Amino acid sequence: CASFCADECALYNATAGESGQPETVTVYRLTPAAITDMLNKDAGDPAGDTLCRTTSGHLSVTRWRSRMSVTLEDIRRAADATVGHIARTPFLHSATLSRLAGCELYIKFENHQFTAAFKERGALNHLLSLSEDERQRGVIAMSAGNHAQAVAYHASRLGIRAVIVMPRHTPNLKVSNTRALGAEVHLVGDGVDEAGDYAARLAEEHGYVFVHPYDDERVIAGQGTIALEMLEDVADLDALVIPIGGGGLIGGNAVAAKGLNPEIEIIGV
Repeated sequence: CASFCADECALYNATAGESGQPETVTVYRLTPAAITDMLNKDAGDPAGDTLCRTTSGHLSVTRWRSRMSVTLEDIRRAADATVGHIARTPFLHSATLSRLAGCELYIKFENHQFTAAFKERGALNHLLSLSEDERQRGVIAMSAGNHAQAVAYHASRLGIRAVIVMPRHTPNLKVSNTRALGAEVHLVGDGVDEAGDYAARLAEEHGYVFVHPYDDERVIAGQGTIALEMLEDVADLDALVIPIGGGGLIGGNAVAAKGLNPEIEIIGV
């Protein structure tokens, strides 16, 4: 299935196991230009080899990477690893919204995390998976805000050096908060694409481990722990409504929710 937004889509390729339930979900990041490129090459299944993005407002194929597979077991391991390090946020019924929508609605309050966003789950899961050598080398990330603060906060807690590259027009409050959490901040580029290019160069030059905000199996698995908690609290949910930005949040939660309940509906917004 493909989930489309204005200028790009996240393509999720589910692989069913013997039980008929999805065991792995491969996440692709594609733009319309990339899809056209694949069709022109008669590429068929991209086999996870295409990662595309918007650069300076133009759609283009800019980077290639390998297939990513995330399983329900990966997400369960992420939940075990991060327990006690992040908040198990409330999942509460909303009487007002339920009345307005004509159904029973529950809200997951990820704003109760220390940095007020779900991004902590994926960032922490990645950081906890690092080897001792990788911890000594330090980490780098590109972000305009929430992922930056998540990496900065948990890297500081774990004694890991963190370098964050943020677009130069990032609001001062987000920049100051990220620095206050212990990260070295570089302001580069007009958007996250240019910031990401600069971060990749620094990672190569200095040996930093790159912690991508969404195109990373460990980050996706960490975000998927949200669905585990929601279905533990309310087992008979009919659907999850999940925001789509980079695709990591919906990707991880789709794997978890469908692994636990193949009939549940996943709606991206």
